Amino acid sequence: MKDWNKLLLIGVLLFLSVTLRSQVQLRADNVDIDYKNQVWTLRNKVFMNAKKHSLQADEMYYYRSEKRFFATGSLFIHFYEENRKVWGDFLEQKDNIKTVRGNPLKVVDREGKREITASNLTMTEGKKKSMTFLGNVKIKEDDSIISSDKIVYYEDQGKIDLPGMSLISKPQENLEIRSRDVVYNEKNKESVFVNPVDIKRKDGTIKADGGTYAEKEDSLNLKGNIVYKEEKRSINSDTLVSRKVGGEKVLTFEDNITLTE
Repeated sequence: MKDWNKLLLIGVLLFLSVTLRSQVQLRADNVDIDYKNQVWTLRNKVFMNAKKHSLQADEMYYYRSEKRFFATGSLFIHFYEENRKVWGDFLEQKDNIKTVRGNPLKVVDREGKREITASNLTMTEGKKKSMTFLGNVKIKEDDSIISSDKIVYYEDQGKIDLPGMSLISKPQENLEIRSRDVVYNEKNKESVFVNPVDIKRKDGTIKADGGTYAEKEDSLNLKGNIVYKEEKRSINSDTLVSRKVGGEKVLTFEDNITLTE
């Protein structure tokens, strides 16, 4: 019986190597093949090693006619090139699209410096390579946290789209920035606000029609209907720029300034 299982497993290895057009190594304690429906089932301690990634799961099902497979239970994926690790409960792959679900799913990369949690992740390969996270998404890196219901990450472009309402926070500095449809540039660590933005700081609040926030310099460049409020005064203007001078943060207001105390 054990020899028969070994033969089945060798058949699976050869079949997957040809079908997926890449060298694939596959291991499992139990293997079943449904020749009529062309379904291959692997159970218990499933391990797959492909060219770009490895995968561990409790079960895996391969549908030959549909050219897709899915894996369930204690899911772990390691992407070699990016050194990216993914934990979840369910994976489905068809053509160049992978869908991962978890409660929550977790992604760790950048040598453990960045952690992303969500309910659903769709990874698309090819010319339009992207990762789309859905459901209570949080990106934690350094001392900043990006929160949104949906985040689309274009790694090759170094761009993150945050459709809908999102929150950028730095808890150590008591900073919270809320806006809709934010675009985040990874290289410059800059957030672009094309819609009204609401900012809470330890020394006051700021509202504006739009602008940018440079995370490295911790600087703001806001425009349109600026309303700055602190405990005993408020300032209205058309433009607000913040910068650090001698370690202190300086706010510069320009155009149509109104001061109320």
